[in-house]
Amino acid sequence: AVTVLERLFCVIFIIELSLRVWASGVKGFCTQDDWQWNIFDALVVGLQSADVVLQLITDAVPNNAEHGNDDLRSNISIVRVLKILRFVRIIRVLRTLRSISELRTIIVSILGTFRTLMWTLGLLFLVIFMIA
Repeated sequence: AVTVLERLFCVIFIIELSLRVWASGVKGFCTQDDWQWNIFDALVVGLQSADVVLQLITDAVPNNAEHGNDDLRSNISIVRVLKILRFVRIIRVLRTLRSISELRTIIVSILGTFRTLMWTLGLLFLVIFMIA
């Protein structure tokens, strides 16, 4: 079920990117005010598409040594070791952050409190250690 959803989202993102490129033209897509985000979106969608294609290829190759495809499957598996492409799922959150400034403010605030939280936990640990 997760694989089907992943492929569905990949298709949706490809359609969305294609519509944006079609609406603004290739030159406009690369020269608008938010051209950095457009290039980033294209990179994210491209990496996600590559991951889905590699997954489809790996699933299509039989795993039997009888067929002589064992080397091919292992070579594809080596490519799949580059699961950095899975990092694309996390990067997609950045696409959402650019349009929701309030969410960005909340996340920056939460990340900014980690230093204070660490000092508080250290002090709490010290107090517990002294009392125990």
